[in-house]
Amino acid sequence: MKEARKVILGGAGCLIVVGGVAELYAPGAVGPLLACAVIGAVLGLIVLLGSYWVREFSAWASAQRRKSPEELRQEALDHPFQPEYDNSTAFTYWAKQFLSSEEVERLHEKYGESEDGQEQAHPAADEIQIVITNMEDDE
Repeated sequence: MKEARKVILGGAGCLIVVGGVAELYAPGAVGPLLACAVIGAVLGLIVLLGSYWVREFSAWASAQRRKSPEELRQEALDHPFQPEYDNSTAFTYWAKQFLSSEEVERLHEKYGESEDGQEQAHPAADEIQIVITNMEDDE
C-alpha cells in the first residue's frame, strides 16, 4: 500500500508541476492539461511496473539466499545451458585477460583436446568448483 501511495502522490505531483507550467504559457487551454494527464499516467505506469519488477527480483533473491551452497551448486549443474570448452585463439586471447599464461595453459591441458585430436574427458561433477559469494558482505 505504501508503494501505491508513492505512485499516486508522485504522479499527482508531476501532473501539478507540468500543469502549472502549461497554464503559465497557455491560460485556459485544454490541450496542455490533457498532455499533463497523459504524462502523469505514463510516469505512474513506469513507477508501478518498476516497483513490481523490484518486488519480483527481491523475492527471487531472498529465495536464493535461503538455499544452501549445495542446493545452488546442484541447481547450476542441472541448468540446461552448460558452458562448453572452446580451444580457439579468440578464447585464449579472452582468457588471458583474466588468467596468467600458465593458468590458461593448464586450462587447455585440463579441458582441451589431446595431441591425437581426441577430446579430454570432462571432469566429474565432484571436481567442478563453484564459488558462491555473499554480495551483502562486499558492501
